[in-house]
Amino acid sequence: AAVLLGSGTGVACSAVQFIRAREAEARADVIVGQLLEGSKPIIADLHQRLLQEDQPLSARRAALEATVNYLEWLLGNAPEDDRVRIEVARRYRALAVVAGSAGDNSLGDSATASNCYLRSLSIMDEILGGGAGRGQGRALDAQGEKDLLLDRSSVLREYAGLLDFEQRAPFFARANADQRAALALMPEGAERIKAERFLLFTELQHARLEEDPGGFEEPIAGLRRIASRPDQAKDSELFSEIGLGERYWADVLEKHGQVAAAVAHARAAKEALEHSIALGQDEFTNRRHLARVELLLASRTCAARPP
Repeated sequence: AAVLLGSGTGVACSAVQFIRAREAEARADVIVGQLLEGSKPIIADLHQRLLQEDQPLSARRAALEATVNYLEWLLGNAPEDDRVRIEVARRYRALAVVAGSAGDNSLGDSATASNCYLRSLSIMDEILGGGAGRGQGRALDAQGEKDLLLDRSSVLREYAGLLDFEQRAPFFARANADQRAALALMPEGAERIKAERFLLFTELQHARLEEDPGGFEEPIAGLRRIASRPDQAKDSELFSEIGLGERYWADVLEKHGQVAAAVAHARAAKEALEHSIALGQDEFTNRRHLARVELLLASRTCAARPP
């Protein structure tokens, strides 16, 4: 009887603790919801002030500072909930764009933009990496992790754009790694194909910036693999991407003195661009790149002729 009574008491205590935990979680949901919903009009108002060109620069800077202070207040009032942290991290990214992007409404303050990007990254790193400051924040589900990985990838690319050319490479590499991790969480379908194409094309652009002949092979092979799918075979933009990648590859190879390989990839670029045009893709852009490819081919053909 004593054993049964003890067991019953234990079960009852566990049930009470479970109910209290659920009630606390429900209260937390309400508080977080109020914080997030209540913050939207405040941040929207501050953001609108930042975008008003007729406002004095001092007023726009004051709005920026007020927004940063408010975001930190949000973090301080819900420090252990990842939903708030994610929202704040995304807001910091938006502030960075307003503070230091090349747009007409930018404040032209690259230092503040850098700080906002770094703050956004530190919050995302803490959530995705499970850092010591994560506390009891909710674990991300697969969809949430995928979205946050893509967000961090974008922040890394945008931040890299503010740096000197020599400093960009590690941030681009981290951005690509995040995109690959996000791809692994996506089911087969149109969204995954779109994301994979974006990743492959950004890797092409990175190889071009680095003038690395070896950096083109895998992304172009990946784009061609996608193009071989029956549901992608008539995507004119995809063949335009392949043609542009082949053209970049040819340019870099020529700079490295690998003329025969450059000509081969220029021919591959010509074929892909002509196929894209036949499928109806943006003729002006494609023809402009096609003209560059034909110029390279013509110059190398002339150089190869005997005097």
